[in-house]
Amino acid sequence: MKEIKINNKMYVLLVDNNIDNFTVAELHSQYLRLGLSKKDGKDRQFLYRQLFSLEDRGLLSKQGESYSRQMTYSKTVLFQSSTLLPKKGPYQPSLPEKELLSQLPPLATLKRELVQTYTRFALCRDESKEYKRLMIQYPSMTQYFKEHYQQSHENAFSLMAKINALKTFIQEYPSNDQPLS
Repeated sequence: MKEIKINNKMYVLLVDNNIDNFTVAELHSQYLRLGLSKKDGKDRQFLYRQLFSLEDRGLLSKQGESYSRQMTYSKTVLFQSSTLLPKKGPYQPSLPEKELLSQLPPLATLKRELVQTYTRFALCRDESKEYKRLMIQYPSMTQYFKEHYQQSHENAFSLMAKINALKTFIQEYPSNDQPLS
């Protein structure tokens, strides 16, 4: 048996979903349904290039009038007798939007995480201020406090970045599609 590598998305369509005897419109419909589209408006171009390549390699044959919407593509004997592999390992298609929304954490969890992060930020900021006060009060001990001051200062900045990200996500959270816990 001959091993042949094909495009990951075409592998999902032709091998995983076993599509055969199809028109371009049917293939495109399945392509969209499986969430394989990049949503850049170039799906059909991609599919035509892939179909042409597979036909050129002898894996697909087409029947019907050229440049007709009724032209159908079928798997050849070479396709059936070969071991087909995806080029870059298994393809993980993006999930449809409703499935993505169902995987979002509950809004209450995000709000709780925001409060916890803000508390940690306040502690780091206060710790940083305290090290700075100690360096001013005891200038001879600055070398001992400086590293701790810098570390708590950096921690405060990274926590502030997390706070900003969480606030943005909570503001844009699709709450009407997701039950609040």
